[in-house]
Amino acid sequence: MRRGSNTLLIILAIFLLLGAGAVAYFMFLGSTANASPFSTAKAPPTVSPPQQIVEAVVDIKTGTVISTTNDLIKMTEISGEEYAKSPKTYFTTLEAVKGQKALQDLVGGKPVLQSEVGLAGLADRIPPPLPGREALHAFPVQLNTLSGVADLIQPGDYVDIMASFNQNVMTLRPGLPFTMTKELGNAGASGSGAQYTGESTVEGSTKVLVQDVQVLDVLHPAPPPAAGTPTAAPAAPATPPLQAPQAGQKPDNGAGTDLVNGNWVVVVAVTNQEAEVLRFTLDRDIGISMLLRRSGDHATQHTVGATLRILIDNFGMPIGSTLPSSQHPGLNVPEVPVLPKEGTEKFAPIVAATQQAAK
Repeated sequence: MRRGSNTLLIILAIFLLLGAGAVAYFMFLGSTANASPFSTAKAPPTVSPPQQIVEAVVDIKTGTVISTTNDLIKMTEISGEEYAKSPKTYFTTLEAVKGQKALQDLVGGKPVLQSEVGLAGLADRIPPPLPGREALHAFPVQLNTLSGVADLIQPGDYVDIMASFNQNVMTLRPGLPFTMTKELGNAGASGSGAQYTGESTVEGSTKVLVQDVQVLDVLHPAPPPAAGTPTAAPAAPATPPLQAPQAGQKPDNGAGTDLVNGNWVVVVAVTNQEAEVLRFTLDRDIGISMLLRRSGDHATQHTVGATLRILIDNFGMPIGSTLPSSQHPGLNVPEVPVLPKEGTEKFAPIVAATQQAAK
């Protein structure tokens, strides 16, 4: 009897321990459930960083072409929440607005919206004439790597335009008997004792023709089609074939008007007079070169150009003994610095005194 009571007590104690363990286990599960990532507690909201957008500095009238150099726009900052409401409405870089035209009046201190501006045409980008100056017009000049400053000229830059000419020159110099004609004058006519030889030569001349003109646009050739891309067959000519040019007539077949790799067109703003000078130069296949100006440089310089005579008389260029005497010496060209003359070295052999005595 006593042994059975002890067994019952042991069984009761085991059940009590199991119950306590079960209670502890369920309490532990409840505490971990509260810390579960699937809890319904809300995380703090994420704060969006501020965003840089383009803003008008002053009031901008409709039709005004906006650039980064006329102090009309600047970068400003708005909250990330405000930007997130309509991110495609704003401009985030100044370059994105450069060259755009105001389609409506813009208010200073307000963001420049994409719906308020549009691309400006070439006519809109021609600058207005300065007070007392003539109106400007767009004029194209085709260049290559050597004549176009290695394709480093950009719209908005200012350039000078230089040309090189070839001129036929009649040179008279002492020589065989030569009877002057009526067109050449009376000097050296028969009986005067003067003898001349006439010689026709081609002389070069280089001059800066146009200074401080603004570049409106730069046009490059279209990229070649990708490999494997079918190309359209050339259309049949709509005009009859060109006739052979007459003697002395330059053929007008449009050659050289298509841009190819290594060539591009720079469109500059010039007056009518400057356009006439450039057209005259280009029509005679005269070499054209552009000189890129430093940003902010608008000073003009007086130049006299460069010819063989100017190089000889003003810059000390050495000459050969067969050069026509009528070209050297000559009068100095005004406003060209005259370099000091240097004596010509003597290359005659020096004979020692002992050798002279021996002779």
